[in-house]
Amino acid sequence: MHPVDEVPATLADHADELSREAIDFLTAVVASVGAVPDVLPGCLAGQAACPSALMEGGHLPDLNTIDPIRFGHDDAIVERKLLPARDGVTVLAVDIIRPNTTEPVPTIFLSSPYYNTLGRGYKGERKTPWDETLATTPEPWAPFPEWYDEYFVPRGYAVVMLDMRGTRNSSGCQVYGGREEGTDAVDVIEWIARQPWSNGAVGMTGGSYDGTVAIAAAAVAPEALKAIIPIRAIDRWYDYHFFNGLQSAQHLLTPWLFTTVLPVADQQNSFGEDTLAGLHVIERKACAVSLGALVSAQYSSLYQDSRSDFWAERDFLKHAPSFKAATFIIHGLNDTNVKTTNAGHLWAALPDHLPKKLWWLRGAHDDPASPNLKFPLAERFVEYTHRWFAQFLKGIDTGVLNEPPVSVQAEDGMWHDGLVWPAPATDLRLYLTPAGLSRLPAPGTLEYADGNHGGAPLTVNLTSEPLDADLRLSGQAYLSLTYSLELGGDTTFAYRLEDVGPDGEATEIASAYARGAYRDDIAHRGASYPAVPRLHEPGRIYQIAFPFVHQDYVVPAGHRLRLRVSATDARVLGGGTGGKVTLHLDGASVLVVPVAAPRTEEELRARCAFGSVPDPACDRAGTAGLPDPGPAAGPGFAAGGTGAGHEGKGREARGPEPGQ
Repeated sequence: MHPVDEVPATLADHADELSREAIDFLTAVVASVGAVPDVLPGCLAGQAACPSALMEGGHLPDLNTIDPIRFGHDDAIVERKLLPARDGVTVLAVDIIRPNTTEPVPTIFLSSPYYNTLGRGYKGERKTPWDETLATTPEPWAPFPEWYDEYFVPRGYAVVMLDMRGTRNSSGCQVYGGREEGTDAVDVIEWIARQPWSNGAVGMTGGSYDGTVAIAAAAVAPEALKAIIPIRAIDRWYDYHFFNGLQSAQHLLTPWLFTTVLPVADQQNSFGEDTLAGLHVIERKACAVSLGALVSAQYSSLYQDSRSDFWAERDFLKHAPSFKAATFIIHGLNDTNVKTTNAGHLWAALPDHLPKKLWWLRGAHDDPASPNLKFPLAERFVEYTHRWFAQFLKGIDTGVLNEPPVSVQAEDGMWHDGLVWPAPATDLRLYLTPAGLSRLPAPGTLEYADGNHGGAPLTVNLTSEPLDADLRLSGQAYLSLTYSLELGGDTTFAYRLEDVGPDGEATEIASAYARGAYRDDIAHRGASYPAVPRLHEPGRIYQIAFPFVHQDYVVPAGHRLRLRVSATDARVLGGGTGGKVTLHLDGASVLVVPVAAPRTEEELRARCAFGSVPDPACDRAGTAGLPDPGPAAGPGFAAGGTGAGHEGKGREARGPEPGQ
């Protein structure tokens, strides 16, 4: 969960609606919009990171006018509190800063396990110790890490930061994703709402683990929690540690790190205010070898029932349809720590009536406030955080609901708005053949080794012919495979889809992983709940379908798609059975790619739907019916390529059928 740029190098490997009217309007826009300009109104050519016209400020109220600075930061009221958790035993430590006023104010609330260890934000700031003579962690220190207090307190918001149970000055044991992390946050939210200085409205935010706690609290749906902004956060802990039954090697030691290693180093510094601090120190050390060890052990087994009680209490996704808090999701499209499945599944599960917004950044597990990003967006991130919280915590019309709910950052840093995500798409089927990826099936088999095997390679690359037009993938591609195992038992799948340029340089688009024993429990798109492993008989033919992680990526014309076929890679704990895997082809093994219209076309539809583009531009888009908002046909291949029909000819792929 913790971003790599916030973690010491030795820990880096282990840390880590649309209205009905809007939809109706979309269907009224004509499919062919003619020549759509590469740069839409409001963007200047040559601005690599130019946001949309809507986000340039011309269509949104000025925040300095509607929610201005009215208070000082230097004279703000600072408090420390030790609050009881609902279990009647655990003490929760919170740091509070609020404007010096008798006016009730809303609260921005963060809960984190990192305030005394790894620090928060791109600066890695730790909370200043309550008693600095007891400091056990190095600087940088800040009374309130990150930027929220400095920005929001002068604008009339309180900021409250909770030390997660078992960390810093809160007692109890670290439960690493357990139910208590969410209920502790809810206990603090309800306490805040009862305070005379509170207007009863609370918003939560934070990156990685902190954002995960915001999702956990929203799953409980307390009345006072009005809005959340989870950033690079987890919606279901199973999906953080497993890919469709296949265990993540990147996070193998993370439970141990959080429940056993960090608690020993995370010393309390509240002896002057916590009369039981001495007992809590002893408790924390005991936690590491008792409950901590037990929790860590439950993450470690290669074969797990994702429907067990252990995983069920760590599954916030199942509660998403009941969320009451307006939800603004921010996630990096290249995040291999907290994978894009976490944001993609959560977004899809949120109820239609809930105010929601989605930003896909062109980055990894990054802090959006960092000035060190390839395409810095700190100013925009701060602005939209303010707009979201002012809208739902103060009831101010900030305009944030009068614009398209989706924004995707392109490969060049430009932002494109959308009405829905994934964008409407048509599935393009590319068959696995002995010659590569093809629109047409071909007979034969393909063999590779699961572990050491002298008769087969560890990795096979299947490449398409060059594309004759840009291909935009939006959503989840998936694989439907027909296979057999030489030795039976089990196998794992570790496949990657790559963009190969004319110079041969490859860029990863998305990865797909699965454990064969869970083939009957895996959905080809969406969340899966592997439960009962079923081993394979030697030589028998089986079928499996499993998805790639969510992605929005444009493969340029002239580039090729390449599928990397293997049983394992460095990110997962592969099978290593030593046997040979045979893929059966002839239309029985297929890669399915969701191909969407160009982002500029989708953006024009979105802006027209929200009235943010001059009428003539929308008139040019037409007012006739739009039978299919997705592309009329998929991109073809260059002359001499592997076929021209969108669905190809010949037999359809056998195996699990598509559908969501």
